[in-house]
Amino acid sequence: MFRLGATSLLTISLLGSGCGIASHEDHDSEKTHAQLHGHKTETGNHHNKEMEHNHHNHKAGSSSDHGGGMGHHHGTMEIHSGQPVPDVEIVVSPDPMIGWNLEIKVSNFQFSPKNASKAHQPGEGHGHLFINGKKITRIYSNWYYIGKLEPGRNEIKVTLNSNNHQDLVHNGQMISDTEIIEVISKN
Repeated sequence: MFRLGATSLLTISLLGSGCGIASHEDHDSEKTHAQLHGHKTETGNHHNKEMEHNHHNHKAGSSSDHGGGMGHHHGTMEIHSGQPVPDVEIVVSPDPMIGWNLEIKVSNFQFSPKNASKAHQPGEGHGHLFINGKKITRIYSNWYYIGKLEPGRNEIKVTLNSNNHQDLVHNGQMISDTEIIEVISKN
């Protein structure tokens, strides 16, 4: 199964002390918030975390693309019929010290920094990282560290891109994943 334009929501409440309890809920684009299902796990760090994931598909270039149209200045590259369709899933976890660890899981895709800005080769390229609609950097591997995020809603998005920076799309939908991290600071 591949995910195109998936979105996840992670709510973090930061408290001065105490153990944390995390809950995780998933739903796909056909389900509403009221239809969510989930499970709870204990964490051993000093933050109370409430995690809520939701997945939404976004058509490339649509107003719901959250990138504000950014990342489309290089155009799109449609994955042709018969080619394996790349997939990306991002997982954002609080770093034990400060900030966030971003894991970028891909399938049918290989990061190829040596070929960046060169001709397209099927199944390889790099990612583009966006935070709150602003392109931050290129992604050349499966891990990236994000520093401290401001309190409030923070949108973390990774798109898969060809060597020549075109957004990879399949059936008109951008191949990307998004996590919404809600950072709530309590004194």
